[in-house]
Amino acid sequence: MTYHSSFNYECPKCGAKYAPFRKGVKCPKCGYESGEVYPMAEEALRAWEYHVEMYRSGIPPAYAILSLGDSYIYTTAHFLASYFDSKPSDDDKFVEEYVEGIEFDGYEYMKPHLKEYFKYVLKLVHELSISSGPEK
Repeated sequence: MTYHSSFNYECPKCGAKYAPFRKGVKCPKCGYESGEVYPMAEEALRAWEYHVEMYRSGIPPAYAILSLGDSYIYTTAHFLASYFDSKPSDDDKFVEEYVEGIEFDGYEYMKPHLKEYFKYVLKLVHELSISSGPEK
């Protein structure tokens, strides 16, 4: 069984789908700041730890994306797997290069948002001492 999120959100001004993961996050498409906040990064890290416990990997063997929250969970899992495999010495540089490697297919406005999100995820990873999983 995999961890799923019921979180869905879209900008009330332009309809873009994104997670306002902390206070001050603006819509990546139109810049609107709704004041809404959802702890998406924290939930994605809970999902990571749950999947590590269940599957010995933060990326489950199969995962259905049923909500915007699930999309963030899955994207975060792949980001963290790459991060833990790379063991970079410069988190900001790693985030920049990782996001630049993503194909956005018409959603290029999401690049700065994902960079900000992943930097926040890594801040939490260090604060909460999240690990790559069980020692092999």
